[in-house]
Amino acid sequence: MKKIYRNLKTAVLALGCMSLLLSSCSDFLDRNPHDFVSPEIFYKNESDCMMALAGVYWTLATDHVYGERYSNILSNTDDLSYYARLNQSGQVYTNSHNSSNNDIYQTWTQLYSGINNANVLLDNIDAANIPDAAVKNRIKGEAKFLRAMAYFRMLNCWGGVPYYDESCIIEEEFATLSNPRESAETIRGHILDDLTDAISKLPVAWETSDYGRATKGAAYALRGKVYLYNREWSKAIADFEEIVYNKTNNYGYELHPDYNELFRLYNGKRSKEMIFSIQSLDGNVAGHGLELCSFLGNKSTMRLIASNCIVP
Repeated sequence: MKKIYRNLKTAVLALGCMSLLLSSCSDFLDRNPHDFVSPEIFYKNESDCMMALAGVYWTLATDHVYGERYSNILSNTDDLSYYARLNQSGQVYTNSHNSSNNDIYQTWTQLYSGINNANVLLDNIDAANIPDAAVKNRIKGEAKFLRAMAYFRMLNCWGGVPYYDESCIIEEEFATLSNPRESAETIRGHILDDLTDAISKLPVAWETSDYGRATKGAAYALRGKVYLYNREWSKAIADFEEIVYNKTNNYGYELHPDYNELFRLYNGKRSKEMIFSIQSLDGNVAGHGLELCSFLGNKSTMRLIASNCIVP
């Protein structure tokens, strides 16, 4: 009888522990969406944050951001456009497109994907164990530069758009993301805020092994371009002159000595004229390159996927 009681007591305790385990993890299991690792689990140290940052950079190479089909929206308004003769891409050329156009849809979703990746990183990095505050600040600066870059592209395509930053907790708001459309002025203000903060956090240059990451000069150049597009001439001039004349730092930019060679920077070749570029491998060798140059390059680059495509 004592044996039966002990076995029954053990079974009850086991069921109780199982119940506690299930109730404690039910919140995790019920997260929406269900196909990602919880940020509370992932962001533990510098290595984790660097992996997340690489994911933000990766968005730049996707087809409709700065990849193969980058030109679909921005360059399909002239007779020379390759894509102007293609189905949905041709709709942009003939001004007959709408929100169901796949090129527009993919550009919209891929840009917001990059923005979300930056937001999640920025929302969780302070909880990660990164003893060096300078390293943490650099990562934040890169994420804000990339987020600003994505919003600037959206601003040029659509004017005002719904705005989301790190205050948006994606796993809580995924099913109800419904921020209203902000004005173009509001989005521009957010972009300028991100770039100003990035300038204060980013380094002037990186070691060779980290070439291609955002720099202080790149943030100045992009901020100057935002001012330029808004016809804020004096502010644009100030930012451009900062990096052209090395006013507070030696940025090291200069015109390439051979104009012809500038269009043949294959297989990792670099130029001091490049302020910020997407780094990728030669597509003919490894299949990891950008196809943009195949469609917008000259005859010598028709089937060559260049290793460096300059981001305007």
